[in-house]
Amino acid sequence: PFSIVYGYTFNINESEYKIAEVSLNPIKNNNDIEILKENLQEGLKELNLKNFLNAVSYFDKATQIDPKSLDAWFLKGVAFDGLKKYDAAIAAYHKAISINPNMTALWLKAGSDYMSLGNNTNAVSYFDKATQIDPKSLDAWFLKGASLLQSKKYIQSIDSINKAIKINSNVSQFYVVKGQAFDQLASENKDLETG
Repeated sequence: PFSIVYGYTFNINESEYKIAEVSLNPIKNNNDIEILKENLQEGLKELNLKNFLNAVSYFDKATQIDPKSLDAWFLKGVAFDGLKKYDAAIAAYHKAISINPNMTALWLKAGSDYMSLGNNTNAVSYFDKATQIDPKSLDAWFLKGASLLQSKKYIQSIDSINKAIKINSNVSQFYVVKGQAFDQLASENKDLETG
């Protein structure tokens, strides 16, 4: 799975992930192209088997052959996520972002990892970037709202969740998180009144 936050799952199905046929950094040696593809495919197999350390090894080899392989950096980040090595995953996503800063999934993955590390300030900024790239990304709006909830920014959280609900009102988990934000806001206001 891509990530689970507050019981809400959104997926990048690694078994259906398609390796790009064209690198942003053309490789002149045909043998290197084949070795790159083999490493990406083997890494993907290991990723699907949840052999994350082996997957990282294959993606390392791929990035050595082609340092501008978006696939290799992205999938390396996914493998590090599987190992719960979030700092290493973020570093891999940063490399991928430097190659293609307009891929929403990269910002979402890095932001989710910042959330996992408890760094909601960075998480929110990454989710903001994702919403700028794709204003209809319900994942970005939801994750931003969840991160803002963790940061005790309840009104902003509710606003963000409302944007996700506007895109798709059929996701029950959105209402759960929105309700949690309202409950926390009410509790905070009650404490101020009685304090």
